[in-house]
Order: sequence, then C-alpha cells, then structure tokens
Amino acid sequence: TGTTLQPIGYSTTPFTGTYYGNGYTIYNFVYTSTTGANIGLFGAVDNAILNNINLENVRITGDSYVGGLIGLMKNGTM
Repeated sequence: TGTTLQPIGYSTTPFTGTYYGNGYTIYNFVYTSTTGANIGLFGAVDNAILNNINLENVRITGDSYVGGLIGLMKNGTM
C-alpha cells in the first residue's frame, strides 16, 4: 500500500515559491477524490516556479481543476 499525500497548495493558500525537482522521478502517483477540486501534485499555484519535476504513471481523479502536476494554475506560473 501507499501513503496518502495532500496536494501542495490550495485555492485559498496556493503554493507561491520555487520548487526544484532535481531530476528525480515520482513514480505511481495516485490520488483519488470524488468531490475534490484543485487536485494534483500541486493543488494550486500562483506565480510559482516549478523546475525539473518528473512524474511517471500518474493517476489523478477529482471533481474539478484536476491535473497530474497542477490542479489550478494562477498568474504566470512557469
């Protein structure tokens, strides 16, 4: 069995920093929610810098704003 992780950042408090993945790969990332919004490794980001992040075999389910890396992206995240 795996560990349940919460997304980094929420719509009310999005992630606003810099995240460097250093080339590491996250394998078999699974997150399931039948009613959740802003679902992804980063639930919500705002003016953040995300760099060198690798995901492989991702399965994400939710209600709205769902993505493997980012659920909700605001204001010029790169």
